[in-house]
Amino acid sequence: MTKQEVKEELKQSQGDPIIKARLRSIARDRARRRMISSVPRATLVIANPTHFAVALRYVKEEGDAPVVVAKGQDLVALKIRELAEKTVFQFLRTRPSHAQCLRKSRSIV
Repeated sequence: MTKQEVKEELKQSQGDPIIKARLRSIARDRARRRMISSVPRATLVIANPTHFAVALRYVKEEGDAPVVVAKGQDLVALKIRELAEKTVFQFLRTRPSHAQCLRKSRSIV
């Protein structure tokens, strides 16, 4: 088989790479919108002044530990902070803990 035949066979069996990339992009956008829409449900937002934001929800009746409802960096973090300033009661700006929260948390979204 030539290189071109291998490419064509791969496209037929797994789908066109351009279409797959577009579908992944759409899925990421939908997940981001879903995450941002859950920010008003948060009870606390921990944010770095520049790069990170993590929105947490803690209701004692729902569980023993806080749940990450949204997390993001740069532009997503900015959007989380904007929504949090309008809707969330507690907003904490801090330096060391935000990055650790972002890296070690598992999101429900």
